[in-house]
Amino acid sequence: LDVRVFLRVPDFGAVLRWRSQQEADTARTAGLGATALMTPAELVRFIAHYERLTRHALRVMPELADAMLTLDPQHDVQALHWR
Repeated sequence: LDVRVFLRVPDFGAVLRWRSQQEADTARTAGLGATALMTPAELVRFIAHYERLTRHALRVMPELADAMLTLDPQHDVQALHWR
């Protein structure tokens, strides 16, 4: 890798909120009904598979990344840090 870029989320809860939003946006743009969406329980289970890795990355990647973009709850970049 030439450059390690880390997108730092506000907190792990944002991952679930953003994934829920993605589900709804995908269903709407594809013209799918609500039955095509994952249920809240299915989303929680899906996100749980990534929780340990995400929490670990939030701890260690700020020191390892060559570039870190800190995102706010609306997905906007609040800060850019270069090493």
